[in-house]
Amino acid sequence: MSTGSGQRKTDHYVGTLVGESTSREFRLAVARETIREQDLIAVDAEMRRPQENAPVEEKSLPFEEKSLPVEKIRVWAKVQRIERINPLFPAEAGHELAATHTDPFDTVLSLSREMVTAVCQVLGAEPLDGSTGGKLDHLRYPPQPASSAYRPGSEDIARVLLGDLQHRQRRALDIATLSNRAEVDVKVDGHSIVTRHLAILAMTGAGKSWTARRIIEQMAEKNYPIVIFDPHGDYTGLAEVESLKKRVRRYYARFPVFEQVPETVIAMVESLGWQLANTHRSLFEDLFQGAKTLITAAPDELRARTEWISRYLGNEKIARYGLKPDLFLLAHFT
Repeated sequence: MSTGSGQRKTDHYVGTLVGESTSREFRLAVARETIREQDLIAVDAEMRRPQENAPVEEKSLPFEEKSLPVEKIRVWAKVQRIERINPLFPAEAGHELAATHTDPFDTVLSLSREMVTAVCQVLGAEPLDGSTGGKLDHLRYPPQPASSAYRPGSEDIARVLLGDLQHRQRRALDIATLSNRAEVDVKVDGHSIVTRHLAILAMTGAGKSWTARRIIEQMAEKNYPIVIFDPHGDYTGLAEVESLKKRVRRYYARFPVFEQVPETVIAMVESLGWQLANTHRSLFEDLFQGAKTLITAAPDELRARTEWISRYLGNEKIARYGLKPDLFLLAHFT
């Protein structure tokens, strides 16, 4: 159930519509620091819907004289940006103070009469009592200026974000919480992911790998079969996740490195992007032969050597997975 309109406006009021509003964007006059970018807000509105089967003579009446049905709706929007301006501190005054190196606090200018405006992008609209599955319709008429905006309740936000997924928890992948509303979980439909294409696009450092890993973990917990092509080894740690232990199998190609001549191995190493220094090149054959000798030992002796090099390098994975005749052994030995 949605929160009552009276309670919304008193407990969760955030601002009033001002200036020009369209079906795609409107502005809110808000108090300072009461709202942030990316916040979800709502506005209650009324929409008159002309009847298609109304008599011709009624259709010809002025709009205000028609007895048209009124539908109460809720308009959903997201705060795109916040603007602050002090009308009593114009730009000209600021330039004058900058030119004379004057501190604004040493003047009689008012520095406290700020006007804060939130520019909001319309996401859609629904009936005031809530829509089935949280579906939002396109808003085709702008909300009225001077209308009050409020912060929707967590249940309403979850209903709109998740839709029917709220009732399909076996398919719901819990990947994050909503920005500015940590109590609202963001979930995606695992079935839609495996039956369609998915791309995770963001700037460097924005969390693409973290998101992909979270989706993979959630899909594995829901028993979706997964195959990961991981040339950089970013997801090998999934085998260490408590809930996925004994459910992850690693498959990787093995290059018979010690069956090759040292020059071939040097060419392969450098093709991976590591240019060897002159010192490495001059010592490479000795290192190569030493690593080859290290791995050529009886089982008991090999275990002892593995434990020693694991302790020496402080690398527990060496002891856990053992030494293999591959490039990792050559790197560890070096």
